[in-house]
Amino acid sequence: MVLSKRASKFLDGLDRKTRQRVIADLDGLVNFPLCDRRLDIVKLRGEKDYYRLRTGAVRTVFSVDRGAGAVLVRKIAYREAAYE
Repeated sequence: MVLSKRASKFLDGLDRKTRQRVIADLDGLVNFPLCDRRLDIVKLRGEKDYYRLRTGAVRTVFSVDRGAGAVLVRKIAYREAAYE
């Protein structure tokens, strides 16, 4: 899994409890698409291989590089700013 600089910076700014929840959900993406069913993941419309992971009010936008088998975390933000 690879985090963008923007995603990493936002994650560092979160409070401890929320950061732990987001990191736990990100760890669940390791075997995507065969990840845990409890994760709230939705494919984003209009984008190829882009998905959204919901953790409370925090949204994680990520893409999947199927050739390399890697999950690329593009953006982590609160709901109102996640899709801009």
